[in-house]
Amino acid sequence: MVSVLLVASASIAIWQGVRANEQRAAAEERSRDIRALANSLIFDLHDSIRDLPGSTPARKLLVARALEYLDKLAKEGSNDMSLQMELAAGYEKIADVQGNPLGPNLGEIDGAIESYTKALNIRESLFEKGTPEERYATAMLHSKLFRIKQVRGQMDEAESHCRQAANILEKLSADDATAVLYRVTAARFYQELGDLVATKTDGAFGEASNYYRKSISLSESIPPSPAHDETGADGLSLNEKILSVTQIAYRRLGYLFELRQQNSEALTAYRRALEESEKLVAAGNPRKPSAEIVLAISLGNLGRLEAVTGDPAGGMEKVDRAIAISERTFAADEKNYLAASELALAYWNAGKIFLNQNETGRSLAGFQKALDIQKRLLENNPNDLYNLSNLAETYASMGFAAEKADRAEARRWYQLSYDIWKRLKDRNLLAGYYAHKPGELEQSLARVSSR
Repeated sequence: MVSVLLVASASIAIWQGVRANEQRAAAEERSRDIRALANSLIFDLHDSIRDLPGSTPARKLLVARALEYLDKLAKEGSNDMSLQMELAAGYEKIADVQGNPLGPNLGEIDGAIESYTKALNIRESLFEKGTPEERYATAMLHSKLFRIKQVRGQMDEAESHCRQAANILEKLSADDATAVLYRVTAARFYQELGDLVATKTDGAFGEASNYYRKSISLSESIPPSPAHDETGADGLSLNEKILSVTQIAYRRLGYLFELRQQNSEALTAYRRALEESEKLVAAGNPRKPSAEIVLAISLGNLGRLEAVTGDPAGGMEKVDRAIAISERTFAADEKNYLAASELALAYWNAGKIFLNQNETGRSLAGFQKALDIQKRLLENNPNDLYNLSNLAETYASMGFAAEKADRAEARRWYQLSYDIWKRLKDRNLLAGYYAHKPGELEQSLARVSSR
């Protein structure tokens, strides 16, 4: 009897084991099916209809359905690392479609933040076990959350994500000196950290300039290599990326020095920015309009400051080059918003030089050309803070040029400038380095009103 019971018990145990294995296999098969279906919806079917006219409702439906499948997989709580990485990649792809500000998206910003956060939580839970490539992917998720938080005006959170991305990438580049992509991307995020700090806080010169210097130090520590000239999938070579971030950091540093009237330091930084910009144009194969615009910006900044600090001929020559490049780039594509914006800035730089030489008529002509473009840009994009700030500067320059001959006209221009600065301040959109502008324009208005 005992032997019969033992045999029966063993049979039941075997049957239960077989049953458990069958259930586990079925669950794993179901999981694989769901993974395959979710991946197909996200990476294949969506991309195949993305560019079709009228596809937005279908894209939204695909995203919603793919999210359902991913959430089901996530709730299973599997310890399978490959599954977790697939989940992270899936959530990230969905977030890109929902609201990545750097690409075509459905405008579902809240949904994008939620999906990016799900992806980031998964990647951070596996960070210590992850490969360098997987840690790089974590940094890129921080970068996407940085940009989307920046667009939402959540600047503290944006700064936190940007800093975490930079820190991860700097550590990766320190662990592997040959990993050039990690180093140049870290340099880019330190430059953007400098921008965030300079924009957010009045008087943050020291912190912002330190970030720019760190960015420059990282990018300039990359040894030259012919391999850096190979064009990547994004159409840019590593060399172009290195030169791009270096010239931006030098240009930003120069602007901070100029605001503080440290003209010698500003000129040095602007000259380095111009050197890197010249190299960037030469590195393009073929030459890229965006690099030409960067060169025009660097020429304009350096030319303006050289002209007003003792070299009017040399400065004007550089600004004339900036105007010629900007006019050529804009003529090739009149829908190029950046080309139009920088052409206006080049005309404004010329106006500033003529104003410094007491050539009021030529100065006003330059400012008027800038104004005409900036007002057209305002009609197309009334919320562009860069153009609004440039427009306010042009109004103020028109006022200063008109002040000696016509106080009433000067007052009209100053009032237009003040109204923009005041509106930006009231909406908490005034960049830190422009914090003094409302007060400066109040003084200008008082000056022309008291005579």
